[in-house]
Formats: sequence, C-alpha cells, structure tokens
Amino acid sequence: MGEEKKYKEQRSGAAMMVDEPVMAYGIDSAITDLNVVSPETMKCLIDSAMDDFRLNRCTAHSEMDEWVNMRMGWK
Repeated sequence: MGEEKKYKEQRSGAAMMVDEPVMAYGIDSAITDLNVVSPETMKCLIDSAMDDFRLNRCTAHSEMDEWVNMRMGWK
C-alpha cells in the first residue's frame, strides 16, 4: 500500500454561514410567489383562518408534534 490519496483542498476564504431560506434563495422570489395569489383569495384565506381560530378549530404546534410522534411510533 503506497501513498494515500488526499482529499481535495477546500477553497480558502470566509467560512460559509447558515442563512434564512429566504435570504439564501433571494427575497424577490418570495415576493413574486405572494403576487401569484390574488388579494381577494388571500383575504378569504385569512378570514377562514381567523374563523377557525375563533371557533377553536386550531391545533397548537406542540399538540401536532405529540400527535405526529404518537402516530409514527416515535418517542
């Protein structure tokens, strides 16, 4: 067994940082995606969500986590 192969050297410079997905992919695309849905549709969606909240039809994130864990058999 001769000489071992070396890994490729990483490029020098500043280390990569983890950014918010919107920042990583560009804020313009997020704004463009919002413009696809008409204002009337957005208003209906918001009204529906608020009605569900008032009628206590919402599930808290913690409850959803517990439900998924139980359903998937995770601890």
